[in-house]
Amino acid sequence: MKEIKNRALSRIDEDSASSLLHLLGGATFGQFIPGLTGTGAKIGEDGAAEMRSLKLWEFLEVPELRYNRITVNIGDKWNAPGGGIIKEVDTVNKIITLKLEDGEIGAVAENDICKGIFHSSNLAENATLNIDDSKGNTTFAGFATCYFRVVEILDTAKNSRFSYELRPVSDNYLVQYNPSAFMNFVGYANFTNTDRQTSNYETRTYKRYLRNMNTWEISQANIAAQFGDLSNLSIHGLNMTGYSAYLNNIYMSGTIQQFTLQEPLRMELNSDIGWLIAPGEQMTVSANVFKGWVNVNSSAASWLWTRDSGDSVEDIAWNNAHANLTTSGVITYDDLPVDRCLFTVTATFIEGTEVVTATNTFTI
Repeated sequence: MKEIKNRALSRIDEDSASSLLHLLGGATFGQFIPGLTGTGAKIGEDGAAEMRSLKLWEFLEVPELRYNRITVNIGDKWNAPGGGIIKEVDTVNKIITLKLEDGEIGAVAENDICKGIFHSSNLAENATLNIDDSKGNTTFAGFATCYFRVVEILDTAKNSRFSYELRPVSDNYLVQYNPSAFMNFVGYANFTNTDRQTSNYETRTYKRYLRNMNTWEISQANIAAQFGDLSNLSIHGLNMTGYSAYLNNIYMSGTIQQFTLQEPLRMELNSDIGWLIAPGEQMTVSANVFKGWVNVNSSAASWLWTRDSGDSVEDIAWNNAHANLTTSGVITYDDLPVDRCLFTVTATFIEGTEVVTATNTFTI
């Protein structure tokens, strides 16, 4: 019986095998019921497995994930010249080993400025607030943010190992954190190599393109373009609000269409000789009403030109005599009974069920 027990696995007692088991037909675990609401687990003879969950302490490598067709990213998304996944960290000697696939070369270079955000096992290192100061200093609640510089590539054949140093403490970066194994990091800048000083990243509210990045922090000079919420550009002295685009130059073909439904009406007045008139002279004053940058003169329901000289009787007479003026009017020296007269131009518009007006004044 002892020899049998040494050669066979028990079907009723806890047991173990000292060599590789070959289960040619597969195996089931627990009370296996297939499907999303099933129970137990099964590994078939073809290697296909069904199970309720899978917990891995290192890496999952898989060519396709099914069911979900939405990618949710809680955090920042970067496109940059440098970055990777950390396999091991020697925090005493400040050495990082990258996780690389067969034939892969590490995307790092000396003087790369790197950033990683990772949940630290030391809970005291994890942030308690979500912060984005628009200068590249970010925190996410429950995660630690670390910055480091690539000092020297130790494995020049594959760029798999390099020494690093941490970002110095400053007013905007109060506590240093070492990078961690399994952490994704981005090399978003480089102190000396101009070919590695461009990148872009996006958050939940904006996407930003960076250039000439050779420092830990982002300044106005580094922001080549930004799309989305521009409010945080005020940190850099750019007074912008709301969702729009900030660009350095624009080259385009096609058209620009402005939607003016929410724009207020505004009237601009211009004179062909300026706003001074001498005896025997006359001036032509033109009025243009805009909604945004679109001229809406043709949509006006009515126009009214009035004069205020201080003599109400004479002013009423002048108003009646010029009741037919619309987008322009001729003012002569004889229209000025006193040294200074105030003229008012009003255009009336019908917008749906509302009556709106645009008004402006000039003094001669």
